[in-house]
Amino acid sequence: MRTRLLHCKCKACKAVAPYASCPWKGKTQTCILSNVVSISEFGQHVSPLRPPRRPRLTEEMKAFVRDMCTYNHNPMNIDNGIARRFQVAEATMPTLAIFQRFV
Repeated sequence: MRTRLLHCKCKACKAVAPYASCPWKGKTQTCILSNVVSISEFGQHVSPLRPPRRPRLTEEMKAFVRDMCTYNHNPMNIDNGIARRFQVAEATMPTLAIFQRFV
């Protein structure tokens, strides 16, 4: 039996109470022989909100990235090109890691 104890790392809970820890705890127990998993939760999150979803690449952005990859541009140039071409704000721009994985 393998037991894993979990604690809250939610950014929404950290934003609501930056100096207090969230009382939510989780536990997973996995039976190695039968491959059965048991999940249990204790407590509730400080914030009922889910963290905002990270921005994704749209189909037009993906086509632009593929086009720039044919010319051997690096991910940082692709990032800057998308910001200029689609006039995306810095806050709603996908992270550089998304471009690196896509390329």
